[in-house]
Amino acid sequence: MSKSVLEQDWINKKISDGYYGFNVASLHEIYNEKDLDKLKEFFNNINEDLKGITVETLKNSRRGVASFALWFLKHLEQERDEDGNRYVSDVRLEEFRSRDWNRVFYNNVPDTKNLDDLIKKDIEFGETDDTDENDRPILYDYGYIRDVFEYFHNSILTPEQIRSIKAISDLSMTLEPTNISGAEPIFVYEEEDEKSDGTWGTRLEPNKKYRKLTRGIDEISKDVIRHLYDDDLDGYRIGTQHINIIPPYGIMAPHTDDTTDNRDYTIIIYVNTDWEEKHQGLLTFYVPAFSLNDIKWKGVHDMYGKFWKINIEPMWTNIVVMNHAINDNTAGLIAHGVGKNMSTKPRYSIYTTYIKNKSDSSLGHTRGREDKLWKK
Repeated sequence: MSKSVLEQDWINKKISDGYYGFNVASLHEIYNEKDLDKLKEFFNNINEDLKGITVETLKNSRRGVASFALWFLKHLEQERDEDGNRYVSDVRLEEFRSRDWNRVFYNNVPDTKNLDDLIKKDIEFGETDDTDENDRPILYDYGYIRDVFEYFHNSILTPEQIRSIKAISDLSMTLEPTNISGAEPIFVYEEEDEKSDGTWGTRLEPNKKYRKLTRGIDEISKDVIRHLYDDDLDGYRIGTQHINIIPPYGIMAPHTDDTTDNRDYTIIIYVNTDWEEKHQGLLTFYVPAFSLNDIKWKGVHDMYGKFWKINIEPMWTNIVVMNHAINDNTAGLIAHGVGKNMSTKPRYSIYTTYIKNKSDSSLGHTRGREDKLWKK
């Protein structure tokens, strides 16, 4: 005879069983207190390096399209919503209007056409027209992204409205880990050396700061995968790796990851060691609901009302893993996003994918059994 269970209890059990492909490992379950102290120091050093380069002009590593920037300029002109309510107060509106929003066009996009012609388009809330101008490549810098989210925080726009704005995902800022070295290049030139073919050339060595970051993250990832799945990442190569940067009041809109690279694992490691509950910025997985009985509908505009929201705190001791090799890559189908960062500091996380049975990267990763680099 079947046993009646509440849907939420069933969902929670399936998440614990790994059915949905995502899991959370606590570093407290893997390391002793002495190692945790070393890890915290390692994350603190990464934090300091990132704070040093998170400046207004820091460019996003991912290229977007002009849809959002065009919509935002039009939005600043509107002042009020359809019910006559001001989006922001008069004083704040003038302050926001005085900022240089146009620099993303002039500084980043080649062959920019007349900006006045671009912003005269009849763009409704959350929509853009279908002209090629909206698809022009554009790079947002940290200052622009930070200022936009500050505007949203001070406006009457609801989280649902903000999430629904077309191309809002282009404001998700990523940074290649090579940039953590600041002014130093990823490779430093050393003396002339004889190559295996008998010729002479300049030997390149990985930048030490970059190498310590990637090696340390790799070592932690190996321990986490061994703990959760009894698998050994020595048989995998790193596919992609980047740092996610969410400014104060910033979000990451719900999305699914592109897993066409045949990745096996996606691992997210948080490095904000001073995170507190009041800072929010939770990672949320949207698990589809099977019934309506337990769902509290929040209105027709809440397109995520048909989902259970599974929240994960971005604590440095929480490691998030998406296992794409089980259950037909269910993890790749589960939408996830990040809620508003209420800290006065940027929220940093390191995102790494692993792919099985291919040669290791040539960028200086060492995958052996030597002492943990983050312990040194």
